[in-house]
Amino acid sequence: VDFTSSKKGMMEEAVRVLGPLNPDVYIFVSAAAVYDVSANPQNPLQESDAVRPADPTLKESYSEHNVFGDNMLGSEEALVASGLPYVILRCGDLIGPRDTTLRWWQYQVWTEHFDLIGAGFPVPSDYEHLPFSLTYGDDVGKAVVSVINKGVVNEIYNIAMEKTFTLASLSTVAV
Repeated sequence: VDFTSSKKGMMEEAVRVLGPLNPDVYIFVSAAAVYDVSANPQNPLQESDAVRPADPTLKESYSEHNVFGDNMLGSEEALVASGLPYVILRCGDLIGPRDTTLRWWQYQVWTEHFDLIGAGFPVPSDYEHLPFSLTYGDDVGKAVVSVINKGVVNEIYNIAMEKTFTLASLSTVAV
């Protein structure tokens, strides 16, 4: 199970080392950010939507706009091209007990105490209406176990809540 190959070169090195061991399946935990560098993501997102634009200028523009998504899609592409049996789990923003960013905790504290601070919920205008998805961390572990138990190979799954949020809408849900 690979949570760390966040760049194409890292994935290429991982499959170079692990390939000769003939793993039953290489499980890569990726990110929904791959759709931010894709040609025509649909709503709701489908696993098949993560395809780079054919236009080189558009491809470069998307890549510059979201370096993380570009790197994660590069890792996915390298894994698929390696020929190893794989499963890719695409997650939204992780929340829950093992969220090391403390993202949810910050939102919760701010929304519960913004009246004491004397300011509303701060939402940068660039992100006010930008949709994002959330994934509960424990659900990723359950997905990994399910993939192993079912013997799934060469598949990609989105692991996220069906509902998407914006920071503005999240502030009203969290209060």
